[in-house]
Amino acid sequence: MNERIKELAEQAVIAVDNPFPGNPLNDELEKMYIPDCFAEKFAELIVKECCDIFVELRTRPADLAVKDVKKHFGVEE
Repeated sequence: MNERIKELAEQAVIAVDNPFPGNPLNDELEKMYIPDCFAEKFAELIVKECCDIFVELRTRPADLAVKDVKKHFGVEE
């Protein structure tokens, strides 16, 4: 798996809110294993969708295109 995809998948698992810190089950969920094939395909789909958006918006300034991609995926600034 691409090293950057692996890093991002690990960051996502760590970033997930744990509603019951200190609960052994939830502590284990934070260390959840994500299969390489899933993380790789997930990243591939996100990149493809971003590229499709940029192709549609290629005549717009980059800062507006970035805002549109964030809005498309529901990413807050």
